Amino acid sequence: MRYGICIWNFYAETTTLPELVHEFADMGFDAASFTTAQLRTLPPDEVQAAATAARDRDVAVTLHGNFEIDVAEVLGFVETFASSLLTVTCDAAMTTDSRGRFHDPARMAPFLGAVLAATEGTEERVGVEEFPLDD
Repeated sequence: MRYGICIWNFYAETTTLPELVHEFADMGFDAASFTTAQLRTLPPDEVQAAATAARDRDVAVTLHGNFEIDVAEVLGFVETFASSLLTVTCDAAMTTDSRGRFHDPARMAPFLGAVLAATEGTEERVGVEEFPLDD
């Protein structure tokens, strides 16, 4: 079993992502969740340094995002964190029409297909949060 933390809750302009990885690893956490929204705002060298810190400290990484981000950008993060990546998760895509608000599998399928293809043959997992299995 791993002990994980949603690292984005603690990120501030006064610290760097690699520093947080080390700090939480020192506290005994061996898994961390990063948001793709957070990673998109950081310089590429800081993202790479966070991936290196996760690898060096054996911190399993979850990348969490949504279906609004460009799939190529997510695949870049998948590649960057490949040595420690455990899971890619997304909030479910929703659509609204005159009947109400519904899950939108048609928007999710191409994105999920690309991520699944990129992670084929690995132990990485892909998930959609709050998506009913009987929908």
